[in-house]
Formats: sequence, C-alpha cells, structure tokens
Amino acid sequence: MTAKPRVSRAPLIAHSVWGVIGFSICVLLAVVPGGHPPLIIFVPLVAAVWFVGHVAIWGAGRIAARGRRAALEGDAGAGAWPLALVAVLVLTGIAAAIGLLQLVVSALMRELYPFDPAQLWAFTMAIWIAHGICFVGLLLRRRWSRYVCAALPLGWAALLVVQIVDHLAHGRPVEPVEMSIAVAMVLLLSAFAWYLIASARIKQILSV
Repeated sequence: MTAKPRVSRAPLIAHSVWGVIGFSICVLLAVVPGGHPPLIIFVPLVAAVWFVGHVAIWGAGRIAARGRRAALEGDAGAGAWPLALVAVLVLTGIAAAIGLLQLVVSALMRELYPFDPAQLWAFTMAIWIAHGICFVGLLLRRRWSRYVCAALPLGWAALLVVQIVDHLAHGRPVEPVEMSIAVAMVLLLSAFAWYLIASARIKQILSV
C-alpha cells in the first residue's frame, strides 16, 4: 500500500506571514503622513501584489503536494532533505518571488519596473525565470532540477569571474580583501554546484 503523503504546514505558515506583511504595509501607507501624492494611493498596488502572492503560495503548495505524491509512489525521496537542498529551495523561491513582483508591478504601473532600459529589465527577468524553473522542479522532485540547481551557482560564479577579468583588464586598482572575497565566492559556488551534482542523497530525493 502506498503511504499517504504528509500534509505540509509550510503553505499555511507562508500564507500567514504574507498576510501579516501585506496588512502591515497597507496600515503604514494609510497612517504615515506623506508628501504629494499621499502614500495611501499605493494601497491598491500593495493589495494587488498581496493577492498575487497568496495565489502563488497556493500554487506552490499544490505543486509541492504533487511532488510528494510522486515521490511516495516511486518509493523515492523519503526522509528529510539535506540542508543544502533546503537552502536552494528557499533561495530559488525568493528569486522567483522577486521576478513575479517585478512582473506584476510592471504590469500594474504600465512601465518597466524597477529596471530601465528594457534590455536590463529583460535580463533580470530571465534570471528570475531560471530560478523559478529550478524552484518548480525541486517542488516536483524532478531529476532535471538537480542539473538546473548546479547550473545556477555556476552561472553566478561565471558572472563573478567576468567581473574580475573586466576589472583587471581595465587596469583598475585591486583591493586585496575585495578580490580575496570574490575569488572565495567563486570557489564556494563552484564547490556547491559540484556537491549538488555528486550527492547521492540529493540524487535519491530528486528522482521522480
């Protein structure tokens, strides 16, 4: 007999936290004195973002439940997730939320927000979408999500390398501490990507 998937309390907690945040911001906008225009005119915008956030949390909960069912049916992914994988899930979820916020606010304001020109807006949106794809893949526990998980830190490491090379190529002053931190981050991101690919435990969890 297939075990019944455990009901996660994470969506309920997320709904509660998001509700408190949205309500608090609306109250602040209503009571804090502002200039011209008054801050209270932004309440409808906050309410719209608040509503979309609840829909996104509901959708993520449904996707996660589907992933748990598939894992149990395939006898995979039992037990607790490694801390590293939980961290990736949280970080990609935050990145996906930022992308959703950027998209919703841009649509409501009818202008590219918060980045301009359009190329920068599209570039950042592509980054958020990549993280969102990884987030959904993790919730569904798909095999391919492990490779996307590893590709993301490698991509950030590559971006740092490009910035380091550009800095050196233009003969700009080199701060030893800052350069050491940048190089250490490249190494840590690369090692983290290797761990996500090589970990047997992560392979077992992401096996649907």
